[in-house]
Amino acid sequence: MKRLSICLGAITLLALFSCKKNWLDEKPNKALVIPSTLQDCQILLDNNQRLNTREPAIGEIGADNYFKYFADWQSAQEPERNMYTWMPDIFGTQPSAEWRNGYENIYYANAVLETLAKIDVIPSNSTEWNAIRGTALFFRALGHYNMVSLFAKPYDPVSSSTDLGIPIKISADINQTATRGNVQGVYDLILADLNEAKQLLPLSVSFKTRPSKVAAEGLLADVYLTMGNYDKALEYSDAALSRYNTLLNYNTLSPASNTPFTRFNAEVIYHCVQISYGIIVLGTGYVDTLLFQSYHADDLRKVLFYRNRTVGYSFKGSYNQSGSSFFSGVATDELYLIRAECNARKNNVAASMNDLNTLLRTRWKTGTYVDMIAANQTEALSKVLIERRKELAFRGRRWNDLRRLNKDPNYAITLKRILNSQTYTLPPNDLRYVYPIPLEEITKSGIEQNPRQ
Repeated sequence: MKRLSICLGAITLLALFSCKKNWLDEKPNKALVIPSTLQDCQILLDNNQRLNTREPAIGEIGADNYFKYFADWQSAQEPERNMYTWMPDIFGTQPSAEWRNGYENIYYANAVLETLAKIDVIPSNSTEWNAIRGTALFFRALGHYNMVSLFAKPYDPVSSSTDLGIPIKISADINQTATRGNVQGVYDLILADLNEAKQLLPLSVSFKTRPSKVAAEGLLADVYLTMGNYDKALEYSDAALSRYNTLLNYNTLSPASNTPFTRFNAEVIYHCVQISYGIIVLGTGYVDTLLFQSYHADDLRKVLFYRNRTVGYSFKGSYNQSGSSFFSGVATDELYLIRAECNARKNNVAASMNDLNTLLRTRWKTGTYVDMIAANQTEALSKVLIERRKELAFRGRRWNDLRRLNKDPNYAITLKRILNSQTYTLPPNDLRYVYPIPLEEITKSGIEQNPRQ
């Protein structure tokens, strides 16, 4: 057990010095002891520095929640500059942290699942065995979901069976051939893993870095929303909220604080954070002006989410209690918004507005909020989507939202950047909404070229 713990700590160092190695053909650490007991498996899954602090952030870099001044953009790292301006070639010969981290996490999950298959389930260990299997399935699903949301086309029920997906890894065997199936196949695996996970996971957990049954239901709601399956997204957001629906009262928080939200606060169901990129978080990424102005003066999110700087505003509202690494986990506020959106799309206008008002009453100064009403489905959906943008800013959701909403002409937008009098644009449904698979992966693994090329 001591050797296992030491190796887990060493994986971080290995990642820093093995960038030239192809992830799909390599173990994260050749010295890693394959777990053999339930305790080994739990330790592997509790490696929070790997499994909970490396969620993708390149979608946030490409999204429209912030802007850069030219001088600040020039000083950023090259891949980040390319992401900001939506260049066709982002990584060049450099690796992608998102790609490497995603498949490392999937490897961890597969290693645990294969170990569990060799451990008999008996009455004395069944609860622990089930929880560990459910956790591994949750992490494998989340890893594949993160990858398909970045490196493949958005889900489309008409073309998903032919659109190129991402390599599916269901084995820890490093000799397994890395081939790309289709988008539908990836989502089928994600849903299968999560549906089994929610049956196995406990209702509550001792640490919010571990997934629970509610977290699995919440992630299912998010996946189905991305797929445009609003019946299922409604079902799972409702199921999760029926088990846990606590909201923070923002009136109890301090606007003067640079970190007003505590880590693992009462809204957090499952905790994880995005990779920290300097282009957003080092004080030179300024909140989009129109986004900031969209908050009412009595809306406490305006002072709790953002900090006044000399020439603009920066984001400080992460549920990670940090200005450098942003929360991207499962939380009750997002579940209210998913349920509200699904009800609006199903023309359940009253139910949609009820969820939206329940959320917003906790966000405004006491005694100032007036409940929203909507005359019809279109108005209800519009109000929900506006509040979703404002509530989930810098939460790692905007890129996926742009990808899915661009399919509807009523909500499609063209993104624009201006740097040194040069304008860069990203039209709706552009192939640049699919990030290129790193060249090193294509060259060394022989997987198919990118759908954007």
